Amino acid sequence: MSNPTLGSFTAVVSLVWLLSVVAGGLSLRWTLMRRPGGSVAGLLSAAGSLALAWLGLSRFHLETSKTVNGRLMWSLDSKWFFQAACVLAATALLLAVWKRLRLELVP
Repeated sequence: MSNPTLGSFTAVVSLVWLLSVVAGGLSLRWTLMRRPGGSVAGLLSAAGSLALAWLGLSRFHLETSKTVNGRLMWSLDSKWFFQAACVLAATALLLAVWKRLRLELVP
């Protein structure tokens, strides 16, 4: 088994981040819909999005930068992307749980 190249690792990190953000966005959309099955789909999607974001935050760490003549030109750290995905997923999950509890408590 060969070691992954930087390009393939970047592609995997980007794919996990993109899946996490898309799942978080879909869960927010499904949770905010006024259809009966929307809150269950939103809850499941938010939980999956949070799991993917946590996986990316805890397991994948990509940090790269470019320096020219000793001066930092740009820097990229993947933890900021996954932290934003975690916040989106946690918000969607809390909203889905709140909506689900509200529907069960109101007759």
